[in-house]
Amino acid sequence: MADPEQVFRAQVDAFNARDLDAFLATYAPDTELHGLLPDRVVRGHEEMREIYRERFAQSPLRCEVPALSVHADRWVAAHERVTSPAGTVELVGVFEVADGRIVRADMVRRIPVSDD
Repeated sequence: MADPEQVFRAQVDAFNARDLDAFLATYAPDTELHGLLPDRVVRGHEEMREIYRERFAQSPLRCEVPALSVHADRWVAAHERVTSPAGTVELVGVFEVADGRIVRADMVRRIPVSDD
């Protein structure tokens, strides 16, 4: 099994490179993303491709990870700072990794960051 931190960091690198195929490759085909959209759970590569194709066309787009921790060789809890045309938000994400791919991600908190 791949190291959960390596899988997570590969996902962030692909996000920052706006490489949709590499990004999706870090996720299991039947993954679930909770908290990404306020009104629904995003399930699987097809839904992710639709959402992230639009996001990856945006500029600026960047994810920084000021802190992360790995738990029980399966979970990555990460403090993420994502900058997009809408501004900068801070997220606390929890990523479950199994068999070398992210099988579930929960975005548990969003905090707007002032540009001051």
